[in-house]
Amino acid sequence: VIVKPLEIFAKLLGFLIPTIWAVLYMPEGSAHAPGLLWRALATAFVVLLSVLAWVWPMLRHGWQWTSACIDDSYTPASPSTLAMGRYNSRGHYMTCITASLVALPAILCAKSIHPPSAFAHSVIKCVLLLWLRAVINAVDVSVCWCEGVFKNSTILSLAALCEGILASCTVLVPIWMCVLVVRRVAMLEASLKRPLGMFRLQFVVGVAIMFGLCTSLLNSSQVAPAMTFASMLATCVFYLLYTCLSALPFWVPLRLLMREVQRVSGAPRAEAAWAASTLRQQFLAVFGTNLTWLTAAVCRCLLRIGPASWAEDSAMVLWLESVPQCVDFVINALAMAAFAGILQSSYRAVAEEPPPRLEPRLSDDQLMDVELGSTLNSAAWHRKVEELAQRAFTLDQLLDFYKRLGRDVMPHFDPLRSTTNDVVRWAVIPLSRSTNEGGRALASVWNDEKPVLASAMVTHNWGNLFLHLVAAIVADALGFSTFDIVAEALRKGRVRSLRHDLRRKGTLHKTYWVCAFSINQHAGICGGFGQPPPKEGPEYQMWEHSTRDTVTCETYPLCDCQEPKYFSCSPVECEMNKFDDFIRYMCKSSASFAQVIAVDSEFELFSRAWCVAECVEADSASMPQLVKVLSLQVLDTHYRKLTDLAVQKCEATQKEDKERILAKIPDLEAFNERLQWLIFGSDGLMNKWMDAQGRIAQAGHIVLRIQEKEELLMAESRGAPSA
Repeated sequence: VIVKPLEIFAKLLGFLIPTIWAVLYMPEGSAHAPGLLWRALATAFVVLLSVLAWVWPMLRHGWQWTSACIDDSYTPASPSTLAMGRYNSRGHYMTCITASLVALPAILCAKSIHPPSAFAHSVIKCVLLLWLRAVINAVDVSVCWCEGVFKNSTILSLAALCEGILASCTVLVPIWMCVLVVRRVAMLEASLKRPLGMFRLQFVVGVAIMFGLCTSLLNSSQVAPAMTFASMLATCVFYLLYTCLSALPFWVPLRLLMREVQRVSGAPRAEAAWAASTLRQQFLAVFGTNLTWLTAAVCRCLLRIGPASWAEDSAMVLWLESVPQCVDFVINALAMAAFAGILQSSYRAVAEEPPPRLEPRLSDDQLMDVELGSTLNSAAWHRKVEELAQRAFTLDQLLDFYKRLGRDVMPHFDPLRSTTNDVVRWAVIPLSRSTNEGGRALASVWNDEKPVLASAMVTHNWGNLFLHLVAAIVADALGFSTFDIVAEALRKGRVRSLRHDLRRKGTLHKTYWVCAFSINQHAGICGGFGQPPPKEGPEYQMWEHSTRDTVTCETYPLCDCQEPKYFSCSPVECEMNKFDDFIRYMCKSSASFAQVIAVDSEFELFSRAWCVAECVEADSASMPQLVKVLSLQVLDTHYRKLTDLAVQKCEATQKEDKERILAKIPDLEAFNERLQWLIFGSDGLMNKWMDAQGRIAQAGHIVLRIQEKEELLMAESRGAPSA
């Protein structure tokens, strides 16, 4: 009368423990890793309970456990032939080995500190529940093997507790794993922006789970083997269908990626190879985990419907139940730990490495400039280079300047239309003019002529939106690879919020060098637009466009200051021909000096000759180069253009400028490949920690841009005959 309620309570408690765990952690909740105390306690619990399964016989019977725990000693009140073959020394050792193997990824998950990831958080808890199922199974076998007929109420309650936990875990673990698969397929579907059969997959998952529950209930009760076989057969059929529906979404884009790997080279090939490796892992994981479950289920079904002698034979039980179950548990635990990003913290699955940096080749004009600077006027040349290098400004000053645009400075400024060229003509040049009819660099005005060295220089296209230039610089200071979020904040006037973020990051006063602010425009372009090229060429249209405001379409006003103008005919005094020496000077002054490449939304920067020249020189100087793009969507849109990137196609207002710049590059194809590596590596794809959903989302973006490229090529091929 006393024992029965205790047994029922223990079984109910055992059923509730995994259920509450699943209710709390199966939904994607917190994205942050647990605290140190939780991780320490979870790790200790995994270790202690795994050890307990091994040492239970010794704890109960001391050093005489080998004689006390003898095979076939288990005689329950309602004996079953399967119990007689399971609860013995072979069952004890096999279940303990299984629990120990599953404990290894469980310990890694329990003690891990992962970056914010709700998916990884949920997967880790699922791994721990899978380990709990394995270790409780081992404890249950050990207890039953060494206790014989249960006469002790405490042992009886412990056995009931184990039975409740096992029953709950047997139901919840497959459901949880199916949910994780559905989430990964949903993420791929969202990334590809096309249906992948999610509704069919969810329906089949529901039916498979229902049949699985029926099978579990039939296995735990004394029913006709034929009914168990029918239920198991239906479950296997639906799980096979589920396996196909869950693996197919990964296989179809995988084939596309494998074709792309064969077609392209360099960085696009490495990126496609990374995405193919990611989807291949997902395909094998989904297919493999379901295959091991099906194998274990079929073996158990054979044991259930086979001759009674099989269930009584410990060897048959070992090979038809314990070994398949061990393989299933271990494969599932390892696969899920990998999904959580625990087994690998970095995914650099690239097929090739970037090409080596190039040593620039000087053109005849540059050799002449260097000769002039190094022989006749070396001291004056060096002083000018040093003066240029000390004209940096802080990010705080740049944000102050940006706030004034559209107000007391350049009232017609439109953040979505005004370019850097517009801002230079309407704001930089007027604000940097001195009262003595001369002018200075605007950075010198901001710093009251005090020397300020830069921590980074910015390469940008003057035809780019000025909003995007500022956003790219702020994004670099915040450590972002894309600047769409920052651009939106600037557009909405949330400068104070950005200042707060920069102050917390400690980069509000980080110094930058930008030609528009750091070169004295009054010593160069303020009084004119340069010599116009011949009207019949495309260069003239570029030149004419560069003379008009983007918003008002009016010709820019010219500055009438008396500052002397210096161009290539005055190489020592000119401030626009010393970029190479400026780079070398800054690299010697600061080992951390970097180049920030602020890419416009149309990727026109890489078609501008002077921007390409800066990239060439920075690359040859082994400077860190950080590419900032507007968004990954923009990268997707211009994927085809970037895979065919060629600096030979770059443009310059003056044809001689393009020839001079290209003459510096010893190997044009190799440099094109290095540019691709800079661009495609801009989102940190091959270095950044990502959980399974993050990797699938990135792989989906890559597949989407390849699909759009193929569709565009097909459309062009269909239109070719008519053209």
